[in-house]
Amino acid sequence: MITKSETHIIIGLIIGAILLFSIMSISVDQNFNLFIFIVILAILNMIYLCISIIYVWKNYKNNSE
Repeated sequence: MITKSETHIIIGLIIGAILLFSIMSISVDQNFNLFIFIVILAILNMIYLCISIIYVWKNYKNNSE
């Protein structure tokens, strides 16, 4: 069964895949500001994923003891 916090990780992975595809499809010469904006969104998404994974790991560790 998927818990609410694991759903956050799945959503973050889907958003990360969309952002990665966007970074690959936009050339820097085409629109530099949009490229930087998407890169910043991807970095924020990675931070969000790290926090979610730490939260899930701590809950799993506390429940297993």
